This record gives sequence, C-alpha cells and structure tokens, in this order.
Amino acid sequence: MLLSLVRGDPAFSMFRPIHEWSWHARGGVPVAEPWEAIEFTRVDGDATEFIAADCLTMNTAADGFLISEFARNVLSPPLDGAGQFWPVSVLGQPYWWLNCMASVEALDRVHTDADWSVVDGAWGSFSWISTTRRLAFRPNQVADAPMLFRIPEYPQGVLFAREELRTIVEEAGLTGFRFDVVWSKEEGGIADPPGVGFGGVFDQSSAKEMEFKRLTAREILARRLRTI
Repeated sequence: MLLSLVRGDPAFSMFRPIHEWSWHARGGVPVAEPWEAIEFTRVDGDATEFIAADCLTMNTAADGFLISEFARNVLSPPLDGAGQFWPVSVLGQPYWWLNCMASVEALDRVHTDADWSVVDGAWGSFSWISTTRRLAFRPNQVADAPMLFRIPEYPQGVLFAREELRTIVEEAGLTGFRFDVVWSKEEGGIADPPGVGFGGVFDQSSAKEMEFKRLTAREILARRLRTI
C-alpha cells in the first residue's frame, strides 16, 4: 500500500487566471454556482512552448490542478464523489479545475514527525502541520479512503493519491502528473517527503530532464490525436 503526494509536473509551466480578481473558489469547499469558465494564461515571464498536457499547475489561492478533457473522462468515474470538475479555459483550450472534496482523518499523529502551528479562538483551537519531517498514516483509514483525498492537518495545497490512482494515470497515458511517494504500509513514512518536507527543495530538475518530459508528452499527445 503506497500513498503519494500528487501535483502538476513543473516541466509543464504554471498558469494563472488572466484576471486575478476573477478567482474566488477555494480547494475542498463546494463551489457556489453559477460558475464562470475562467480563462488562464501563463505566469508572467514564462516563454516556453505551450504543451497541452493532461495536468497543469495553477497559481491561485486554491489548490488542485487543471486537467484536460481527456483526463476528465478518464478520472471522473474513479473520483466520483471525491472531486468536483469545473470548466475553465487555458490559452483558449478547454480544461477543468479538479477540486478535491474528500477529506480523510487518516494521519497517525502520534508517529508523525512534524512541527505544528495552533490557532485559538472562541470556537476552540485548530492545529496544522507547519514543517514536515516524516508522515505516518493509519493503514485502515488509507485503505478505505477515496483514490484522491486531503487531510485536515494540511488546510490547503496538499493532495494525496492512493496507488490505484497512479496506476490509472499511467495506464491511460495521462501526461503532466507528478506522484511522489510519501508513505507505504510496509516501510512507513519517507524522510523529508518531497512536496511537503525539505526533500527536493534544493534539487531542481535539469533542463535536459525537463525537455525529455516535454518531448515524451508531445509524442503521447500526438499518438492520441492519430487514434481519435
């Protein structure tokens, strides 16, 4: 049993709403309709070639990621009930914002090695992880969790995927997704897990590695077009 942090691969750039004020949604919170299909563009200063990968990273106050129409058709059935899909536009092409709604109390707080921050108020107190060194999870809760979920200890920006979701993404040839294993039932948590710990913070993908990922995605997308 594996658990990964899932996000968009930085090899495929980052995108923001053309009008920053137009984005009001928050990850994990139901969207109040009516919904406007917001237009996304590149972050400032990004002049790389646009590759219409199936998963793109967005730069907003919300978490989640932008997925292609093809990816939505693949992921809608397995993520039924765990996420909402809201239409957007990326450089004029149709995409969907995947808003993960599933929150699972699966973290093993006793065995998790982390620093915590606490907010107190008249309503009580809430604590969340501010620095992560090693995560521990409760296997039974992970086994019963949806394929994609969040945990209360990370209020925003951190989504976890069970190994079944990674298998679906790989078998369908979906491009642009990045999975970093953070915990396994057999080995426990990864030290300084990538994406939430210090792991990978100072490691940048080489230009050669990023171009290889982009080239591979181009080939996959081209083959897909030929079979439609």
